[in-house]
Amino acid sequence: MALTFFIIFTFLVSPIVSEPLLSTYVVHVDTKTRPSHYLTHDEWYNSMIESVLDNTIDSNSASPRIFYSYDVVLQGFAARLTDQESKRLNYGLWPKSNFGDDVIIGLVDTGIWPESESFNDNDLGPIPSRWKGKCVDGIAFNATRSCNRKLIGARNFVKGNNIQSPRDQDGHGTHTASTAAGAEVAGANVFSFAKGKARGIVSKARIAMYNACEKTSCADSDVLAAIECAIKDGVDILSLSLEYGSDPFYEDPVAIGTFAAVKRNISVAWRISGKSYPLVYIGNCLRKNNARYEAKGKIVICNTSRFEAPTNGILIQKANGVGLIQLNHDIEGQGLRAMAYTLPSATLGDISTTRLKMDPRRVKFNILSGTSMACPHLAGVAALVRSIHPDWSPAAIKSALMTTSTSFDNAQLPIIKSEDMELATPISIGAGHVNPESAIDPGLIYDVDTSDYVKFLCSLNYTEKQMKLFTNEANPCSDSSGSTPLDLNYP
Repeated sequence: MALTFFIIFTFLVSPIVSEPLLSTYVVHVDTKTRPSHYLTHDEWYNSMIESVLDNTIDSNSASPRIFYSYDVVLQGFAARLTDQESKRLNYGLWPKSNFGDDVIIGLVDTGIWPESESFNDNDLGPIPSRWKGKCVDGIAFNATRSCNRKLIGARNFVKGNNIQSPRDQDGHGTHTASTAAGAEVAGANVFSFAKGKARGIVSKARIAMYNACEKTSCADSDVLAAIECAIKDGVDILSLSLEYGSDPFYEDPVAIGTFAAVKRNISVAWRISGKSYPLVYIGNCLRKNNARYEAKGKIVICNTSRFEAPTNGILIQKANGVGLIQLNHDIEGQGLRAMAYTLPSATLGDISTTRLKMDPRRVKFNILSGTSMACPHLAGVAALVRSIHPDWSPAAIKSALMTTSTSFDNAQLPIIKSEDMELATPISIGAGHVNPESAIDPGLIYDVDTSDYVKFLCSLNYTEKQMKLFTNEANPCSDSSGSTPLDLNYP
């Protein structure tokens, strides 16, 4: 998806004997656009080639694709490419999709910090005319000043104890929104690390934020209301980095809400959580009378000092808590020393950054990882595909992403698991490493509509009542007699 524009000439039209699918191309490159994090032109060129490689060709057995690099007679290189690879290199996915300018991504998350440079609307055209949503004022959130042609919608759905505002009190929603559709920001870095341009997957897509979550939890009713509003507002893509996915479909509010979205041709990227334990912040665990009731089955966060720490561990273990995180308030730092606990525990410094501009710990950007951050990446790629194929169904877009993915990473090595650095299993990998360039021309499409999903669930012996709860339809299984799970046209 490189922004550099190339002029490519076929230098040798007859295919190379050992690999009949490959021909030789001389690639001219505007080297002034080389990103600063590439130390050499050759490193940059190799990255370009890796981004367009055809997954059907065994890169391990092939000789190097780039075999000449030029810097005097011209700026560029000679490489062996397939016809499709040369087309991807000649006209990248970003310019071809106009950077997702006409796509609206809705995010159900913790809100947004509109002052971030990632949400500037420089070089953006008018808001798509089909948009029906709006920005709503809230505490510390002036809709007129906060929203623009980039951030076109912002609403609050949290009815709990947090401030009633679309403003992000956690940072999670701001991060996911900028990952999916953040505008280009030059000079982004985290304490001088990873310095370069920051941009979302679709840097010109429009953002609508639906604040439905507090720092550690999301209420089912709030999430459903947010999804309903997003559907009515006219979003094209929904991104949901939420902790759901373990309940039966008919009891899962996100499954019910996103099924309604797919019915209306909205693609959904949803983080399906694995087994995890909820967090609960109790404060001073020794002084909280009901700590023993709140801790059961949860990871408990306690304020502490070096004198209270061991007692907290005993208390939480007796209350059947599964883990303990202690926030140290000792300015002298003695509370950070290692403690002996009888359950999984950690002690963290709780001296946070101030709001003062001169505080050197304040940063505009951060580096985060995990399924919450993978989700908006996928939402952004889905937006790119939709920009190029606006007539494709959500299932077609999903199929294109899945069938063109690979079980190798961007270094052409097998994918590994982050938790133990061992080779990932098929279950861990899922469909694999997404390849946006290939997804726009996947060849075969496995397309389905929502009636096919209904037949699939009916064939799993869901009851009529359960199916009504999920589909919001009368007699949803009336046309499903004889259906089997194998009938679903799934990649």
